[in-house]
Amino acid sequence: MLELALNFHDDLGALNPHLAPIIEEAKAHGRRIYLRSVEPRDRQKIVRLARSSTALHHPWIETPKSNALFNQYLDRIKGKNATGMVVCFKHNDEIIGVINLNEIVLGAFRSARVSYYVSHEHHGRGLMTEGLNLFTTEAFISQGLHRIEAAIQPQNIPSKRLVKRCGFHYEGLAKGYLYIDGKWRDHERWALVHDRDTVGV
Repeated sequence: MLELALNFHDDLGALNPHLAPIIEEAKAHGRRIYLRSVEPRDRQKIVRLARSSTALHHPWIETPKSNALFNQYLDRIKGKNATGMVVCFKHNDEIIGVINLNEIVLGAFRSARVSYYVSHEHHGRGLMTEGLNLFTTEAFISQGLHRIEAAIQPQNIPSKRLVKRCGFHYEGLAKGYLYIDGKWRDHERWALVHDRDTVGV
């Protein structure tokens, strides 16, 4: 079950004083990390993260490993159907991951698909569990969503463990669901449903 956990102020006093105002205005913050919208100034850091973590991300997700790909990504998340946030350490503002909300559809559907990736340096530390919980809670509130889906290749065990920890439920296998790295790949469909899987949102 996902519990509402958008703001934790208990340790802000221990932060670098220059970062505290940034975190206070962030989309959401937890014990170790905070979330904010992706900005053009993040280009170099995100491209470097994507390049250095290729072995971790391939073939699960395509990340912006060049300036041109980052610019395309930025144009996409500026539209009304997608949004992107960086996951940053509270103590030094380092970007350690990215979480995106894609294919946002409102009306009777009110659904979107989440995608994410983390730096290889910080993989396996529970940081993306904290980040994804914050992100989905914020998305339910700000976007008015009823449902958030995650599409995960069956062999991507770490990603399936992540969404399980965040309250997602397995809903079946979709054959040839997404075109990644030159191939149509099968994906498991996982979902977090507002009135089934959340508390206090």
